[in-house]
Amino acid sequence: MSDNSITDQEWHDIEYHHLPSWVKKKQKILHKHELVGRRFLYRLIIDGAGYHYQRRLRHRVSTNQATDTKINQLKGQMERWRGEGYEVLELERLFIDPQEVGGKAQKGEELSSTRADLDRVLEANNYTPLKLIEFLEREFKVEYSGDLGLWEKYSLKQHTLMVLGQFEKYFSYRNLPAHVDTNFFRLILAMHDMGKPLAVKRNEKHLARQLTIKLMSPILSKLGYSAHDITLASALVFGDPIGQYLRVKDVKIADIKKSAQMIGIMAEEVDLPIMDFFNLLLIYYMVDASSYTEDAGGKKSLDKKFVFDSVARKIEFAPPEAQKIDDLRTFLYGKSGKF
Repeated sequence: MSDNSITDQEWHDIEYHHLPSWVKKKQKILHKHELVGRRFLYRLIIDGAGYHYQRRLRHRVSTNQATDTKINQLKGQMERWRGEGYEVLELERLFIDPQEVGGKAQKGEELSSTRADLDRVLEANNYTPLKLIEFLEREFKVEYSGDLGLWEKYSLKQHTLMVLGQFEKYFSYRNLPAHVDTNFFRLILAMHDMGKPLAVKRNEKHLARQLTIKLMSPILSKLGYSAHDITLASALVFGDPIGQYLRVKDVKIADIKKSAQMIGIMAEEVDLPIMDFFNLLLIYYMVDASSYTEDAGGKKSLDKKFVFDSVARKIEFAPPEAQKIDDLRTFLYGKSGKF
């Protein structure tokens, strides 16, 4: 992979053997610290003031052996390279110190509750989102009381209750795509921002989704969910192809194709038909985004993006989002999931 092969503002997840030679030389030094994994993110940035290329390599460190001392040593090395004037390297701290979180699963401890306890909460005739959150608070009380870093000043608990409320109002009575279990989808929504308070506390909001998966996966495993279930939950939580696509103001066919390709890749990873996975993504996005509305009981924010009919229990995208989604759906159907 040559330097000229990447010239945009996106991070590219690439294998070691594709890295430019200048990066590989630096990797030999970094590997001495025994902290760096085998996947890296790399991009080139064009300086508008001239034609200077600024190379940036982002390292993901996920081992629990990464002590603060070793992290500081790595940062020191990166600062020296930064001083050379043409490379800027960043370190992402993806591991979680057990002392930072309240979850027993993350600490390797036995859970206070069992899968049977969870099923009783979810299958009860008097089920409510609050009862599900109260169940999860037994393991994650610290997290649910945490701040999400939003102007609305929502805690994780407040936001999650509104998300679950939107799902109950508009989707819980329907059969979900790919026969995904409604109660499992409720659980995914209940945990979808679990890592955000920790990311906010660290001032690393860009790592919120990764940290959520690291918190969520152990508890799903201990509760007896399958590897496929955990993969599906992680895909929904980590990827945001719908949100990224809708944030494009002037959508072109290239934008539609890029989003469709991303959805296609994700569908393959979770082994679901592409349209089923797309529709799951839509539900996930709609209940999450629409929680930032007065309809959800929150402060007015994203209200103009949706049309609500609480009597008929219907939620739809408002223009121009509706047209964007229709264009993406048409493209996906036309391609039949093949890229």
